Amino acid sequence: MAVRQNKYSVFGLVIESELALPELLPGAGEADVRIVCGKVPAALAKPAVRTPWYEVATGQYLLKVDGIACYHVADGSVITIEPHPAAQTEDIRVFLFSSVFAALLQQREYLVLHGSAVVIAGKGVVLAGHSGSGKTAIALALYDRDCHFITDEFCAISKQNGKKVVYPGLPELHVWQDTLDKENREVSAYQPIRRGLKKYAVPIDDRFCAEAVELSNIVLLTHHKRDKVDWRLIEGGAKFEILLHNSYQPDVAKTMADKARQFQLYTAVATTNISQLTFNEQPYKAGEIANFLLKEVDR
Repeated sequence: MAVRQNKYSVFGLVIESELALPELLPGAGEADVRIVCGKVPAALAKPAVRTPWYEVATGQYLLKVDGIACYHVADGSVITIEPHPAAQTEDIRVFLFSSVFAALLQQREYLVLHGSAVVIAGKGVVLAGHSGSGKTAIALALYDRDCHFITDEFCAISKQNGKKVVYPGLPELHVWQDTLDKENREVSAYQPIRRGLKKYAVPIDDRFCAEAVELSNIVLLTHHKRDKVDWRLIEGGAKFEILLHNSYQPDVAKTMADKARQFQLYTAVATTNISQLTFNEQPYKAGEIANFLLKEVDR
């Protein structure tokens, strides 16, 4: 019997999947990527990167998540998933939508940054930074201030018709319970992204950008202990450092991409306005930082 095929749209791609992916928007047209269920390799031949959890070779990515699934990504076009017999489907999707999709995009030579993205004053703005820097909390606060939402966790950037664009991801934010508590949101109104994990999916229904948005600004979020907010424009070679240091899965990206084309894309993205926003996370709430950003980006 034929396996049911579902079509979805995410990161500017049409996904044809044997696995139902209810978090994604419906897609139509010829598929760019196929997701199938089946056996994956036990290991990659001659990997450039090998860890206990994942392996990377030219055009291949293998991820093993105990008790959940093994995932194999090939040539930016096929994802094979071998689920663990006892795995919950929502757990399988969590890793698919994060590390696996990021590797797929890197195989397709997107620049993938660790960050969230929103639209401020008609401009595509990436909030970059490492875990705990406040990206998702500030993106949620900006959404509450009528900004349109593009993506959370990582941002896929490429050139489209000569312009740098950031592509829409899942129409939801993944928010830790402490952030929901600080923003006076009722946790019971949201579903956890995984059982037992206090991180919740906040759906974005009314202000989600379903199309790519031209990239205007990248804001690096960092912290300090002083009771002030610092805003600094980054110039010259420091822009490249920020892009490199905030690359999502950098060891994967280095192995996947054609070096010349990767340099061209980094060079193009480095012409974007890149700023560093430094604040003390104790006195300053996400809403106050969001208000600051609304003023600075709109100048």
